[in-house]
Amino acid sequence: MFSLKLVHKDLEHQINLSPGKGCLWIIESPEYFMEYIQDLYKAIIAEEESSFVLSLKEKEKELSLFKSAEIITDPFSIDLNDRRIQKKLYSELEKIACGEILYTQTQDILSSLQEYFFQIEEESEYCLETDLNIDIVSVMKASGIRLAVFGDTFLEKLIQYIKIMAGLLEKKLIIFINLCSYLNKSQLSQVLETAEYNEIALLLIENHQKDFPDSLSCYIIDKDGCEIY
Repeated sequence: MFSLKLVHKDLEHQINLSPGKGCLWIIESPEYFMEYIQDLYKAIIAEEESSFVLSLKEKEKELSLFKSAEIITDPFSIDLNDRRIQKKLYSELEKIACGEILYTQTQDILSSLQEYFFQIEEESEYCLETDLNIDIVSVMKASGIRLAVFGDTFLEKLIQYIKIMAGLLEKKLIIFINLCSYLNKSQLSQVLETAEYNEIALLLIENHQKDFPDSLSCYIIDKDGCEIY
């Protein structure tokens, strides 16, 4: 199990994070709330320079926020098959298809597909061209292969998303903005348990205090900008 720390040049204290214990960061000041979220968004989404630094506590090793973290400002916009997920999924499936167990079968399928296209050309009145090297990823994309979505509820989709971020994209940290506005205490506990089981840290940034699970560590910036840790 790993531990992370998130620091910012304007913050007196560091934010400690680990998969076994979610962290709650309450920023009551609207100005600071916007400032810190914009800075995180800039680093994680746009891969731009940021005043935040994420590192592994055990090794004092700095991590790329762009590669290691995910920030969700609107949980309803979560897409379980977005471009990044699809790209990594195809990469993983390609390794399996071209691995020792399925290599021969994959090559036979590609060869048969190419021969099939030649037969179509012979039966048509057209002169056709095809790529001589048909790859399995192109076949997967044409077949519409994607991750199956399990469950219809917001909570079920959220839990599956956390698993994908941890397993497929190998993220170490997910940052949710005002997630507690959408979940009750029991549902939030399920989200925290999922994160712990899948070894991914959660940082919940909220703009005011609510009824939170006791397992959350809490860090507060009040309306005057004072830090309470």
